[in-house]
Amino acid sequence: MINQNYAMLKNIAIYKNMPEPEKAKKRFINPIECGLMDKIIDGKNAKDLLKKQVQRLAGENTSLLNKVKEKNLFEREMMHDLANPYNGLLGFIEVMNEEKLTPDQREMFDVIARTAKKEFALLQSFQMIIRSETTLYDAKPSTFNLNTVVQNGVELLGANAKLKGVNVQNDVGTGVLANADKYIFGQMISNLVSNAIKFTYKGGNIIVRAEENGEFVAVSVSDNGVGIPADVLPNLLGSAGNNSTRGTDGEVGTGLGLKVCKDMAEKNGGTIRIESVEGKGTTVSFTLPKAETA
Repeated sequence: MINQNYAMLKNIAIYKNMPEPEKAKKRFINPIECGLMDKIIDGKNAKDLLKKQVQRLAGENTSLLNKVKEKNLFEREMMHDLANPYNGLLGFIEVMNEEKLTPDQREMFDVIARTAKKEFALLQSFQMIIRSETTLYDAKPSTFNLNTVVQNGVELLGANAKLKGVNVQNDVGTGVLANADKYIFGQMISNLVSNAIKFTYKGGNIIVRAEENGEFVAVSVSDNGVGIPADVLPNLLGSAGNNSTRGTDGEVGTGLGLKVCKDMAEKNGGTIRIESVEGKGTTVSFTLPKAETA
């Protein structure tokens, strides 16, 4: 093979230095050699062609990324619209659960309640998959009030928490400000509170807190649920494997929740960590850049 390549390059070199009349007489160069020879002779055109190809690919890549972002935005809006009726339905179920029903009515009601909870949990799993694509979303930092965003997230998941008998409390002060992407922060709160509800028993508590810490704001979501086994804890934020487990009411999940939150925290200029004791509960903490004050 080496000898063949050497001979081919030698033929091309000879051909390149021949006068045009002599080139027309030569027939020893095969089509492959002709192709290589053209590239050598016309190096400038090859560079121009390569440059155009790179520009074309860059344009196609930008177009593709824009289409993916548009798709992700559509999916997020669609999932939000699908979730709204479930919030109302779960709230209605929670109210009806306090009513006195006949045995037949209770049996039918329990079927409706279980089905609604199962479908809502499946919807949340789809939302988690969509949120996992947030790495394509460019962070847009702005100054915002954490308490308002946290309260919106707590209210959004309130019906599901009440139906399960879990109390969710917003302990974030009204004056805590951050300079980060408001949308990403809201998604993180929804992810973490939803995850905490999933792994907390009836009568349990979930508390969202935030406090200033130097140049950052430290946010935490704590629960007194089932906790995380010590051998599982180190792998939760890694990329290997799927850590999906069923919740205290048999809720299913994707196993992506905490990994998605890690990506979101880093995109928002912060870090994330998990502290947990099996049987006692879990606290997930992350940081955000603090807003500058005058």
